Amino acid sequence: MRFRFSLAVWGDWHINQLISHALPSLKASGNLDAIDYVIVVNTRPADVERLRAALEGVNIDLHAPIADGTDGADQGTANCTIQSYAAQDIPAAAAAGEVWGLLAPDMVWSEGTFALYRQLIEAGKKIIFRPLLRVDSDKAGTIREFGNRHLAKLALECEHSVGQIYRADSEHFTTHSETIIWPAPDGRLHMTVSADAVLFVANKTIITPQFLCGEEFGDQMAVITDSDESVALAMCPADKHYEWQNGGSPLSPDLIRNFMRCYPSPAFRGLFARPYRLHSGDTDPTRWAEAEQRAAAFIAEVFA
Repeated sequence: MRFRFSLAVWGDWHINQLISHALPSLKASGNLDAIDYVIVVNTRPADVERLRAALEGVNIDLHAPIADGTDGADQGTANCTIQSYAAQDIPAAAAAGEVWGLLAPDMVWSEGTFALYRQLIEAGKKIIFRPLLRVDSDKAGTIREFGNRHLAKLALECEHSVGQIYRADSEHFTTHSETIIWPAPDGRLHMTVSADAVLFVANKTIITPQFLCGEEFGDQMAVITDSDESVALAMCPADKHYEWQNGGSPLSPDLIRNFMRCYPSPAFRGLFARPYRLHSGDTDPTRWAEAEQRAAAFIAEVFA
């Protein structure tokens, strides 16, 4: 099975992150070397030669349709641009019978992640969900080791400040409730709320216009549930501010219901039942039982 990835990247910060972090992690053992793939790269004309040189040896399909004046630092512009090219690449992947996936220039993947994805697809899974772990890029520095435990340690110790608005005990829990983070004895329990589809067999999966899973959770869906399986970090500048950091109130079932109405997906229940254990050392699953029961009880209230 061939993988087709969409990557939109432009501007100094994101290109530097691609070169410093995303690309080295993609070249780590068990990632790009474990799959048959092509990366469809969209950028600005001004950035073409730099990217071509950086991506030498990587199987890419490089295009430059993004205007040179496009601001890569603006979150709204970046999201719309990324989604517009994904919307083109997904039908192409479906027509070719490929797996489609979204790459981001500021992401770091643990070694063996793409080999795991391939194994899951070969075992009959058609869509894979994984949590988003935001890391303060200034605190983390340049990452040169891509083992699961090392990246999990960075996720725990260098969490970006935006993570605070997703804490279950926060007084200002965000209205953009894509994640709920629960305290756990050996780390953190991340409950993914958004059914954001980042990797799927394009001709077998129903996706909504918002790039969410459009089907009920079933046997052909997989969720990464432990950082020993895979870790994916989103590198964020320390001073990066998200619009949904403003306001908020204590976590309540109504907050989650409101988010679900804005970003609807039939897969919610299945995702809620499969939280992600983030830990950087050996752990006994029984130690997580209390946190998992607390999270499950809250979600039961959401659907009550």
